[in-house]
Amino acid sequence: MQRLRLGVLLPLIKQAHASPALSPLPGLWQLGAPTLCALRTALPAALHEPVLCTSLISLRSFAAAAEPCRIEDQQSAAEALFKVAPDDQISEAQSHAPAVYPFFARAYYVGNSINLVQLTKRANKLGYHTYVGKGMVLVCAAADTKGKLSENACETGLPLETYVAAYKYGSVVIFNGREREKEVLKLCQEFCTEPTKQNYTEEFPIIIQPDHQEPNDLTPDCIILRQLEFNNIRTLSHVLGQSVALDRYAEVAERMLSNFMHMNSTMKRRGDFKDVKKHKLLSLVAENNMILTDIIAKLGLQERFDIAWKSTQHNEVYEHLRGELEIEERFSIVQTKVSIATRLS
Repeated sequence: MQRLRLGVLLPLIKQAHASPALSPLPGLWQLGAPTLCALRTALPAALHEPVLCTSLISLRSFAAAAEPCRIEDQQSAAEALFKVAPDDQISEAQSHAPAVYPFFARAYYVGNSINLVQLTKRANKLGYHTYVGKGMVLVCAAADTKGKLSENACETGLPLETYVAAYKYGSVVIFNGREREKEVLKLCQEFCTEPTKQNYTEEFPIIIQPDHQEPNDLTPDCIILRQLEFNNIRTLSHVLGQSVALDRYAEVAERMLSNFMHMNSTMKRRGDFKDVKKHKLLSLVAENNMILTDIIAKLGLQERFDIAWKSTQHNEVYEHLRGELEIEERFSIVQTKVSIATRLS
């Protein structure tokens, strides 16, 4: 991939680094809608650029809000944006850039459940290191002994490898997947029952910055961590896994509500139950009743998360991410829909 032309973005990036937090970049809109649209597509790949580091995370939210524009304009902007910068300019920027490592934590809901026992056996057979917890397994997808997962890693931190957290209820969370993301996702899908036909995904940007003064820095755009350690991975994957699974249950609740509304509308219009098949009605009622049961029992959405309970540092990350992903608000909406569907049945 060609480097982003630093002559276009360096002034804005320097301005961002001068700020105490990753605040929005004031002059970004001067780049224009075509450039922002091009940047929207370029950002996932551009995260590999250490020169741009944390600023690209801030740019990401601006790019997502850019006005749609003609493809021709986007192409012209992309050509200008991806010109190769002079080596001396790149070297100068790198010498002043902090040591950072940005990546995405991506969550997928792949099916009704995952056989964690078989997944663990396969991962161990492949030479990967695993940690088995309550209802989940954490895999380091690298055959390297220094990436071994253990409780001791909470103190020493973990190397920047690809990590995968798989949950029995059907969610898979991949950290730093990059070119290995499809490979490890496919591995988890092999042991999935009742796979979903629709894709459910959730992601959040993470930045590892070893020289950061605080253990973590929480912003709406990303989470900055001083090191990637065992409990950070478990905390982030816990919330992301619940969030992406909640998307699936929200869709089921919406479908149930729509079905019951349609049935009630039909009965109101015809004045009888002739067109409503009894077994279908009972099946819908049972499925509707299982939604909240699954969310509470399988996802453990209202259970105490021990790591956050025991550590103030991890509790801050836990509560911040739950707030950013609006877990409580979305669960409340699902509860309301299930309640209405129950009354309609």
